[in-house]
Amino acid sequence: MGIRAIIGVVLLLMSFCAGFYVKGLQSERYRLEQDNAQIEKQLKLIDSLRKREGQLTRDIEIIRNQRDENEAILRAAIDQLDTELRKRPARPTGKPSAVPNNPSAVPAAAGCDGSRLYEQDSRFLVGEAAQCTTTQQYLRECRQAVAHFNNKVMCFNDPASEACQDSVFNPQKDIAP
Repeated sequence: MGIRAIIGVVLLLMSFCAGFYVKGLQSERYRLEQDNAQIEKQLKLIDSLRKREGQLTRDIEIIRNQRDENEAILRAAIDQLDTELRKRPARPTGKPSAVPNNPSAVPAAAGCDGSRLYEQDSRFLVGEAAQCTTTQQYLRECRQAVAHFNNKVMCFNDPASEACQDSVFNPQKDIAP
């Protein structure tokens, strides 16, 4: 009985171990199946994202081509206008004034669209437009500087205000006595 009991206990332990081993294999298999399913989902997502990327790349290329075509059209129009500006007649030198003495000789809206400007006048207006653009840029910079200065003054007067919380302004350091 002693040896049979020992063999029985060993067989019982072996069956428990075999059961745990099989159960462990099954749980490992289930985990691997779950991982594989997750990997398949991710691969499908990557594939769909690659297809979307390809479509977006094609769309971007179409938009770039349209932009290039539009730029070419605009460049051609600018070149044509530039040529028209250069081909304008010079102001007559025989008359003391470019304005006719008889106002009824020219239609009321003559020259209002710039089509009848003389070459010197068109060059002057182009220069004025360029100067206006530069002046507008200086004005924007000046307004930004004024806004920055106003913010510093406000922070100096009321450092606890909400607008000054994110400010790096320090009245003791930024304003010299």
